[in-house]
Amino acid sequence: MNKVLKEKRERINMNQVKFENSDKGLCVICDEPISIGKMTCSKNCHEGFIKFCETQFGIAKKVVDTTTGIAYKVPTRAIIENGLSWKDLASFPQWKDE
Repeated sequence: MNKVLKEKRERINMNQVKFENSDKGLCVICDEPISIGKMTCSKNCHEGFIKFCETQFGIAKKVVDTTTGIAYKVPTRAIIENGLSWKDLASFPQWKDE
């Protein structure tokens, strides 16, 4: 197996373990016990989780409003912290292909 594929597989496995820990009531960053419905135990772990997600998924996502066809640049942090509704899309800048 080539090195890139092996690293990608290990990263995917690590991600799966991290997210499974939150189902067990453990922080996805430090494995400390957490309240149901949360993924992290502290502000520091929350920031670590945001950085982890931005590294994995990018700083911003291209989200298309299917009713208008307009694409918006939505920060990953906003999606994680606030969720996303189609009503919120207009508050984000339009996506510009570079």
